[in-house]
Amino acid sequence: DGIGRRGTFVELADGRILFSTNGGRFRTSPDGGLTWSESCEGVDADGRSLGHGEGSLVPLADNAIGYASRYRMTDDSDQSTCVVFFRSEDGGDTWSRPVRITAPGQDHAQLNGTALRTSSGRIVVPTYAGMRMASDPEAVRKQSGAYLRDQWVGVGAHDYDPAWCWCSAYYSDDEGHTWHGNREGEIFIWDEEAMNWNRTAEPTVEEVAPGHLLMFMRTELGRLYQSWSSDNGETWTAPKPTLLAASNSPAQLKRIPSTGDLVVVWSQASEEDVERGVGRSRLSTAVSRSQGAVWEFFQNIDSALEGTRIEPG
Repeated sequence: DGIGRRGTFVELADGRILFSTNGGRFRTSPDGGLTWSESCEGVDADGRSLGHGEGSLVPLADNAIGYASRYRMTDDSDQSTCVVFFRSEDGGDTWSRPVRITAPGQDHAQLNGTALRTSSGRIVVPTYAGMRMASDPEAVRKQSGAYLRDQWVGVGAHDYDPAWCWCSAYYSDDEGHTWHGNREGEIFIWDEEAMNWNRTAEPTVEEVAPGHLLMFMRTELGRLYQSWSSDNGETWTAPKPTLLAASNSPAQLKRIPSTGDLVVVWSQASEEDVERGVGRSRLSTAVSRSQGAVWEFFQNIDSALEGTRIEPG
């Protein structure tokens, strides 16, 4: 079932690791990830699947666990895709009915594994939403391509139709029973020098100090962009560019438990890489010992290209 794709992990009370992939299929490991059980589909209290696409597991109080998932409500006049929250009191064997996280009106999603429980106990789920200007997404996908031997062939993994995306952060102070959105609403980029707006997507968040959060966002501007919150996710600064060169692809931002340092995993790409169409050919990591102010110790997990530290264009 595509183990490793869209994965999210949480440690259970008995020491086992619970892993979810591909929209609510679960496996457990009793030995720190060396061996895994067969996968099984998670269902809610009504027997429905726990959603589709990206999910995020998060620890809750009293050894419960939560699961934020992309979902389509069936008993709602709003048919847009939303992000919802499930609870399990028995290590993922059974799950509650879904509680809507995101506001209705637009299609919402999340990047897998990005739900966060802060030091205060607040649960923060970064999300993104968007709207398309093309009425037929399948027709748009056929437009994403190039001519090869006088034939039109599809290239790339995404459709690049005119669209608009923005990020948000939702939080809960009662173990996922109710949710609130960040106060300023949509988080996107205003480029004062160029006098234009730019979209953001697939945010990832980590706590850098009690009540202080850092968000990284996917952009089309050759870098990861960042936003800060000093009130535990309620408000966020305007996104600004990092010094991390990036293709138009998501990142994962996490804290290293043994040191407290931050680590980012992302598709590092130069301006030339993007122009050549090889923007996703270098999977890199970097570490920050300064709460995200400075990044160092650049390494490649896997790469088809030279270079472990790429200067942003």
